[in-house]
Amino acid sequence: MRSVLAIVIGSNDMTVATFDSAASSAVSIIDRTVVGTDVHIGDDARVVEPARRVGDPVPIFLPDGRSATGATLVARSIAELAARRAHDAVVVVHPATWTRQAVSTLDAELGACGVSAQLVDRPTVADRWLRSVGAIPPGAQAVVVEAGADETVVSCSRSEAGRTGVVTEPGADPFGAVSTDRVLLAHVVKQVRASHPSFDPADPANWNELHDVARRVSAARRRLDGSPAVEIDVHLGGVRRTLRVLRSELEELIVADVLRMASRVGGTLSQFRTPVDAVTVHGAAASIPLVAETLSARIRRPVVLADTPEAVVIKGAVLWGVGPVESEAPTVPTVVAPASHSALGKPHSRWARSRVWAFSGTTAVVLVLGGFFAAHTVGGPQDPGSGASVPSAQMVSVGPSGR
Repeated sequence: MRSVLAIVIGSNDMTVATFDSAASSAVSIIDRTVVGTDVHIGDDARVVEPARRVGDPVPIFLPDGRSATGATLVARSIAELAARRAHDAVVVVHPATWTRQAVSTLDAELGACGVSAQLVDRPTVADRWLRSVGAIPPGAQAVVVEAGADETVVSCSRSEAGRTGVVTEPGADPFGAVSTDRVLLAHVVKQVRASHPSFDPADPANWNELHDVARRVSAARRRLDGSPAVEIDVHLGGVRRTLRVLRSELEELIVADVLRMASRVGGTLSQFRTPVDAVTVHGAAASIPLVAETLSARIRRPVVLADTPEAVVIKGAVLWGVGPVESEAPTVPTVVAPASHSALGKPHSRWARSRVWAFSGTTAVVLVLGGFFAAHTVGGPQDPGSGASVPSAQMVSVGPSGR
């Protein structure tokens, strides 16, 4: 296999990666781009998040009177992406929560667009990558937690006689990186309103500035993964401030959601009749220190945090398409050990306090910001391949890089 085009479908974006085995044998060397899934249908019109409608037979009616299903729009987007990148194989990764009918519908639409692709779910490709780098020991039975952008999905995998089976728990927990960003944004807006009560986040005239602040907040949240405090420049309604946010503040805001998610994982583990050899966490929200710490405390055992957790699925997709080639050498994984029983008492009281505090203040701002999130659709630059309309894109070039 010479080159692979891997496309991971999310609810809010598609992650696209290319890998050329002639250039490198290390699967981590990828050219990765994040492309929005909003589909342009005219000069100023677009369909927002058509991936959520894949499998729904009810058509989406477009402003010009035409109609198309979500599967048709997503398939066309994938076909346009594939047409701009040389490849010998295409791997399309879909959310674990999709039904078989949704997957078969997209497969048929891709065929109608002339794209021959392997469709595989997120937990399966993630397991492939995690085993290839030693995050899951050979032959182990493992529980894999993907704390992703929009939700947390729990799956179980077991490898026997060279074959691996992956089973995903039905449903998903709503905790993820996007919900964390929104809660932190609400916290920032609440501070602005405390000093400037006249600022109204529900006023559409302020939504462009809110979108800019939302981007800054999301970037700041990622910086908090490795720093105890960050500063955020805020420009809202004529107010210009630099706010300092502590990691402990973020933890207070999200701890109730993280604890709920961890309890779900603990409930899954309690149902196993045979020993679980490893618990691994990855995904866009997995790098938040509180996630692995709370999981480890809840299940009373070490949790392995995948290296570059946000890239596990796209790397697994590339590896799936490449087949049996040399992947990265096994690394020493980050293991988060459970705290002692005596140390677990204090956080519980803090979690209870933060639950009351969040609902009394910040959650009210989240509700006010709901109109902004529901109505404000943001586009970006087009795919540089040509001038044709492609999915709205926030182009983030990662480029060739190692670990």
